[in-house]
Amino acid sequence: MSRPSAPGDPSEASGDATAPTADGWAWRLAAPAAIGGVLVAHGLAQLRWVTAEAWRPAVLVVLAAAAAGLLATLAVRRFHADRVAAEPRTPAVRGTRGAAALPLLALLLGYAAWSSVAAERLARDDVARLVGPVAVPVVLEGRLVGTVKIKAADRGAFAAFNYRRPRTLGRLEVSGRFDAAAGGMIPARGTVLLKVNRPAPLLAEGQRVRVTGKLQAFTPAENPGSYDFAAAMERAGIAGRLTVRKATGVEVRLAEENLARDAALLRQALRTRAWNGLERGFESGSGPAALLGSLLLGRADVVLDDLREDFRVVGLSHLLSISGAHLGVLVLLMVGVCRGLPVHPRTATLAVLAAVAFYLLLVPVRVPVLRAALMAACFLGPSVFGRRLPAGRALTIAALAVLAWRPHDLFAPGFQLSFLAVWAIVRFAKPIAERLHPPPLVTDAATGRTPAGAVQRGFFEIIGVSLAAAAATAPLVLHHFGIFSPLAVPGSVLSWPLFGFVLGLGHLKLAIGMLWPEASSLLAGPLSVALAFSASLVRLAASLPGVAWVPARPVPLLWTLAALLFVIALLHGVGSGRPRPRLLVAAALLLAGSLAVTQGVQERFDSPPDLRLTMLAVGDGSAWLVESGGGTLMFDCGSSTIAQVGEREVAPALRALGVRRIDTLVISHADLDHFSGVLELADALPIGRVLCSPEVTNEARDLPAGAAAVLLDGLAARRIPLGEVTAGGTWRIGTIGAACRVLWPPPGLTLADARNSNDHSIVLRVELPAEMQTERPARSILLSGDIQQHAITALLAAGAPLRSTLADLPHHGSVVRASPDWLAAADPAILLQSTGRRRLERDKWRAILEENPRVRLASAAVGMVQITLESDGSLAWSTHRGGSGRMTLEEEERLPLRPAERSPSKGHK
Repeated sequence: MSRPSAPGDPSEASGDATAPTADGWAWRLAAPAAIGGVLVAHGLAQLRWVTAEAWRPAVLVVLAAAAAGLLATLAVRRFHADRVAAEPRTPAVRGTRGAAALPLLALLLGYAAWSSVAAERLARDDVARLVGPVAVPVVLEGRLVGTVKIKAADRGAFAAFNYRRPRTLGRLEVSGRFDAAAGGMIPARGTVLLKVNRPAPLLAEGQRVRVTGKLQAFTPAENPGSYDFAAAMERAGIAGRLTVRKATGVEVRLAEENLARDAALLRQALRTRAWNGLERGFESGSGPAALLGSLLLGRADVVLDDLREDFRVVGLSHLLSISGAHLGVLVLLMVGVCRGLPVHPRTATLAVLAAVAFYLLLVPVRVPVLRAALMAACFLGPSVFGRRLPAGRALTIAALAVLAWRPHDLFAPGFQLSFLAVWAIVRFAKPIAERLHPPPLVTDAATGRTPAGAVQRGFFEIIGVSLAAAAATAPLVLHHFGIFSPLAVPGSVLSWPLFGFVLGLGHLKLAIGMLWPEASSLLAGPLSVALAFSASLVRLAASLPGVAWVPARPVPLLWTLAALLFVIALLHGVGSGRPRPRLLVAAALLLAGSLAVTQGVQERFDSPPDLRLTMLAVGDGSAWLVESGGGTLMFDCGSSTIAQVGEREVAPALRALGVRRIDTLVISHADLDHFSGVLELADALPIGRVLCSPEVTNEARDLPAGAAAVLLDGLAARRIPLGEVTAGGTWRIGTIGAACRVLWPPPGLTLADARNSNDHSIVLRVELPAEMQTERPARSILLSGDIQQHAITALLAAGAPLRSTLADLPHHGSVVRASPDWLAAADPAILLQSTGRRRLERDKWRAILEENPRVRLASAAVGMVQITLESDGSLAWSTHRGGSGRMTLEEEERLPLRPAERSPSKGHK
């Protein structure tokens, strides 16, 4: 029961609305309910193609979440009822008022989940119904939306030796497809990624095209720690990849006259004019021009690939993503211009909003851009009517608008990081700045508004903004991207004055270039100097030791949430000067508990195996990891189909598997698909030594400008010891691990003996020593590289010990005349095949394995494969796509196995 207000109570005297009366509470609950009702109605509209069985669980989730939020609200209100009436302005009461948002939050979460379910149900004419793992020929019509860009074929040390050409990428909004039964085009819907395997400079946004190509699903992540491009495309609503071999497969058609087409053409013309004016005065294709285009127009130029990685390592990648800071500079410039003109404040505000709206036509529409524009509209819009909207409420409205447009973004890293950073800035930046630099108790025009005082305040405000944003987002960055940059805060503080100058001058050049392109070239000189200096500083910072920390394993969600709570509690204590010990202790205990649970799981996972083989999925290439007795051996590291395979696939996978060092790396032979990722791997993890066949060193000597020479020069520059091995060479993995024995090539093998370079490949046998063998038969691994007819025949004739428990199919699964004899001699329990999709689709081993069945695991079918020798002698394997299996000694002795286990092409899970 609440007590009445005392005479003179401020809330009574002023009619303060902060005391939640019954009518006030009804309104506070009605507003979230109304917004939630709109979201639910939108969700129902999406579910028109969903069966009852599919959406019934989603409805239960929504109702349960809404009920939980409503009960929490009522409980908080009842618990604080007395304090509401007595002290309406206390923190407890403010928490009560904030609790009214719980039903809205619950409805948003449920709505996002509901929309995710709805998105998985396809309309009858959705082009996604044609998408599958196997490419199918199609003819699609539609309109190009977004930026159409030409992407470089490759980068890195071996870019010059790759056969891939530059390609053209864009998004196709489908409106029709050819149907043979109908004899023509029929309506269709959906969006696909258009990939032309040639440069197509004539393609542009807004064009209506007819495309003849092959449609295929995106390949999901095949290794732990790898970027899941398929999931990112799914979140963006892109159904699949439409690949065209030549630009002639894309026919530009006359578009019908409509408002959408005219708007797209106008936007494309404006963006082209903006870039031409911005680039004027710079050398075409230069680094400064590309950097300025990325900062102001969000252009993804291939010239910046290496520099973009340096920005990411240093923790400044947000500078290359157009966000609130970029729009803030534009708003400040417009405000300064308007203040210098005799215009009414309301007119000035409308001019600033018009400038922001025009700028949105020039940049890609992404979550940070949309959020920043919505917040600018929320801040400036009410001032047109003489009102002001608090920053927190503006951020809430922007979040609701983005989620109403794309509810799946709730689970996207970009949405989470963008809004969390801005919320932390709004909530903690100013208190932290005032804590670091307390304002004077008495200020006047003489002491408080001097230029030196303004600069000092601005410096500490930059520190507050950088500290709040970097600290709040660090746990999520670790969780999503697996990197922590200690230089993020000092780098932001030191870089913002320079980048603020670049952005201000760049916006001015952009405006002049739109009106008078020739005059804008006058600003190219100072901008070029500033941009080159900025890039040099970032490269220097990226080269410093310890600039980025990469965890050995993916950061679990439990730890991320606990760390986020701890950071928020810490920021609150630092900013307010009144730390809450209970909150900090609770957050610290939760963080410690999550670390203990995670560490317990990792310790169990990290127990060194007697023998474990991991086949990484690297497309058409090879990358094998052998672990034994605490030591590690890598056999090959390369790919002909995945660019920067060491950086993008191998290194992240090894970190996710807990591998911190490679003791020995063996390069089987001098083909690029077996060593293209070695140097990138050496930059990511320490490598004890590299062993190779004599063919590699001979080719490097004979071709000083070839790929093998680049490899050996790179190893020498990194001071990694190099040695040659031939048949008879032996060593141990670690100090007590498995024994390695080279079976091929023999010493002195020349091109006259084996004209095919593949027959110079190393064949390596890895076997547990007698003291580590607990069961029979002996456990061993056979890695055959790319050997073909000559090498296989010679090995069989010499009676080489090919029999093994695990074996990889030679040359990624190619078949020669001696292949059946090789299989009979090796007689493995499990066959592994490191290959891309095309070779598996033209499977030549199927007929051989039908006569002599074996378990076969192909990387193109199941992703990464890991096989471990268990303590009882059985073999246990798992794949990255969720498959698993186990083979006991008894089952191994009773080979052939069950037909269901024969081949991934026959339905292996």
